[in-house]
Amino acid sequence: GQNVMFYGLGGLDEEVDEKILLAAFIPFGEVKEVTIPLDAGTGKKRGFGFVEFEEADDAAEARDNMNSNWCIVLLNE
Repeated sequence: GQNVMFYGLGGLDEEVDEKILLAAFIPFGEVKEVTIPLDAGTGKKRGFGFVEFEEADDAAEARDNMNSNWCIVLLNE
């Protein structure tokens, strides 16, 4: 299958939403999806998010240019 690149970031402020993450990462390439999980009990954001890129090369470029708090996970679909 195709390699899909995800980014995960911890320590997100409550004010950070999907639009803010998308705006931060769209300069590096086409973003397939942005997700900020919610706590099932409180309905509040859990303080981390994921950015999925269409192309692994774009995710690698983002990794090289963004804060080192971001981690990269390579998945096979």
